[in-house]
Amino acid sequence: MAMEEGEDFVGTLHQQVMELGGSGTWTVEMLIGWLDRRIDHADIPAGESAVFLRKAILGLMSGFGIEDASTLALDRYRLRDRIERRIQLHRDTERKNAFTNWLLPDSALVVAESKTLNFAAMSYEPGWNYEGGFQFKKHYFGQKPGELKEKRADGKLTEEFQCAQYLDALPEVKFWLRNLSRRTTSFRLQTATDWFYPDFICLLNDGRLLAVEYKGSHLSGGEDSGEKRAVGQVWESRSNGKCLFIMPNGTDLSAIETKIRQL
Repeated sequence: MAMEEGEDFVGTLHQQVMELGGSGTWTVEMLIGWLDRRIDHADIPAGESAVFLRKAILGLMSGFGIEDASTLALDRYRLRDRIERRIQLHRDTERKNAFTNWLLPDSALVVAESKTLNFAAMSYEPGWNYEGGFQFKKHYFGQKPGELKEKRADGKLTEEFQCAQYLDALPEVKFWLRNLSRRTTSFRLQTATDWFYPDFICLLNDGRLLAVEYKGSHLSGGEDSGEKRAVGQVWESRSNGKCLFIMPNGTDLSAIETKIRQL
C-alpha cells in the first residue's frame, strides 16, 4: 500500500474504533485465516500465502502503530481488497520475469514442428467477410478473407488491405490466410500477459511458414509492438529455419519480400 493510502486506511480504522467502542477479540491468526479464505490464490500454496498475509498484517500494524489485530479486522473487507491487489501485482511481476527469461538466448524454449500451424485443422468463422472488388487468388479459404476492410471512411485503401494484396502477388507465397483474433484454432503467440494473433499467415512454396504482424507507422514503435516483435523474432529463431516473422515498419511492405529471400 502507498503511504497516503495507509494513512487514510488507519484513520478510518481509528474512527471506527471510537464509534464502535472497543476493538473486539480478533487475533492475527484469525485475521490471516479470514483473509486466506476470501482471497483467490489457487496458484499459491497455502503455506506461502499464510506467510505473506502474516507479514502484510504485522508490517501494517508496526508501520502505523496498531497494537491489536482487531483494529484491522474492523475494516477487513477493504484490507482484503488491498492485499488482493498487492498479490496480483506480485503475480504479474513474476509472470513477466518468467516470460522474459524464456526470451533469453540460452533458455530451453523450442518451437515444435507440430505446433507451428496446421492449416487443414483450422476452422474459419469470421464475424464478417471482405466485400471489396479486388479478387484474391491465394487466400486459403477462398477469395473472401475474413474481417478485412478494403477502404477507409475517406475512400482510401486500408493499410491491411494493401498488405493482403502484396502477399497475394508474391511469387514465393503458395497461399496466405487472414488470421482471426480470439479464435481457438487461429495461430497465436504468447506475450507476457496475453496472446497475440499475427494479422497474416503464409505458407511459402519452399515449405516455410511466414507470420506477418502489420502495424501502421503511428503504432509500430509502441511498447505493445516492441513486445510482439521480440516474441516473433524468438519464435523464428527457435524454429530451425522453418518459420519467419516480420513486422513491417509502417507501409514498408518490401521488407516482407526481403525477409522471405534472406536465407
